[in-house]
Amino acid sequence: MNKYKSLIFRELKLSRKHYIGVFCLIIVFALLMLLSMFVSGREQVENGESMDFFAIFLSYMFAVLTAGCIAVDNSAFISDMASGWRTYSFALPVTAFEKTVAKYTVKIAVIIIGAVFTFIGSALIHKVGGSDMSSAVMFCYFICLDLFLIIDIVYQAIVLRANDMKSMKKLGKIAGCIGAAVLIALEFIPTGSSESKIEAIMAEMENSSSPAVLNKYLEFVTIPNIAGFIGIALAVVILIVGFIVMVKNHERREA
Repeated sequence: MNKYKSLIFRELKLSRKHYIGVFCLIIVFALLMLLSMFVSGREQVENGESMDFFAIFLSYMFAVLTAGCIAVDNSAFISDMASGWRTYSFALPVTAFEKTVAKYTVKIAVIIIGAVFTFIGSALIHKVGGSDMSSAVMFCYFICLDLFLIIDIVYQAIVLRANDMKSMKKLGKIAGCIGAAVLIALEFIPTGSSESKIEAIMAEMENSSSPAVLNKYLEFVTIPNIAGFIGIALAVVILIVGFIVMVKNHERREA
């Protein structure tokens, strides 16, 4: 148990600046979303209207940004490679499984903290907008997290093959290009009638004098419970797959 505590402490120490920066960025995002809601909907809320659509729209944006920040690599591997600890660790009585447990303990803790930030930030956005927060916001967080975690698995699987800083930079660029290609490819997935609906919403958003008129589209943008629960379950599956991939990569390096 002391070995795990030491490895987790080490992981946190290496990545503390990264995560402090990430959570500061998330707080800034939340403040910007709250400001947008306050500026755009204050008058309507004071007049008794609710900003249901606008609140969930801003909350979705906040959830996506938070999930993206949370899932990004914490740079601990880069620190290990630069300091030479990665090579040195092969001579230590630390197994690939133990290294991965430490890393994923921190990753899961950060994901949970990100979910809490998303909940609090979105609840505040809805409160300012005079509306009730929907569970769809948290579903959005986990569904987006799924996508970013998949990209992170690909990134880790490629970058962990590096032997030195030079090869790591090269492999990092390759992994980054693959991740970007996946995100770009998603833009071309056919959406059918949904695309025209989205265009109608955007057009009305640009021309309307009050965001409250968009409340009629609320059902269209609300993520169904079944899709949300699948997204949460999928996050667990992806984390397990990522754990296995990382263990195998560490074992390959130690062999």
